[in-house]
Amino acid sequence: MHRRDIIFEVSSEKAQQGARANGAVCHDLCLRTARASQHRGSSITFGKMKLISTLFVLSAALLSVCGCSTPQRFEDVSSSPEYRAYVGVTYLLKVPMHISGVNAPPGYQKTVDYYVVNPATPSWSGPELISRDTLAAGTEITVTAVRRCINCPFEEVVDAEIRISGYRTEFTRPIHVDVKYLASDFATKRAPPNQALQPTPMLVTPRADARVAPSTGVADL
Repeated sequence: MHRRDIIFEVSSEKAQQGARANGAVCHDLCLRTARASQHRGSSITFGKMKLISTLFVLSAALLSVCGCSTPQRFEDVSSSPEYRAYVGVTYLLKVPMHISGVNAPPGYQKTVDYYVVNPATPSWSGPELISRDTLAAGTEITVTAVRRCINCPFEEVVDAEIRISGYRTEFTRPIHVDVKYLASDFATKRAPPNQALQPTPMLVTPRADARVAPSTGVADL
């Protein structure tokens, strides 16, 4: 098999993988590309250079489709029948989860634009990660809004904007969590507080054979 055929097969395989890519793959590809651009390698052969060039072209095309340099755009769907049941509900985390401060692309500055809550494992990293903390199991989160991505081509991305109660850190930027994590494996709805029972007056009806006590009143003369 010739080297050109090998390159074509590798390119074809990569293209098929790109066609099956979803949002998670795009995110991982963005991070890997950003990290790779910071590395410097030793001298390589012409064949390897040609292979790398081919893969780079394919990666660049996929990065363009993924929109790695373009921030995701969202629309509010809080009033949608499909998602309005989330709004105003308080959940308790069942497992520890990471809360990560993110700087939105393409700037990759050192300031936090928003926070995202994800499972602690598997974790992720990249140039957009500014800070990270762990929310303990039992942490209360309340959904304030739901939004849906309108420029995510490979999968539907819907996340909830949340408020965290009783945490040691005050968050001054929006906090988002994917609605799929508001499920039994990661979180559970907090039961509504018990309402105090109000006493109910009871009506007492005398029995049919019960004797009625004579009146103790005094007749007027």
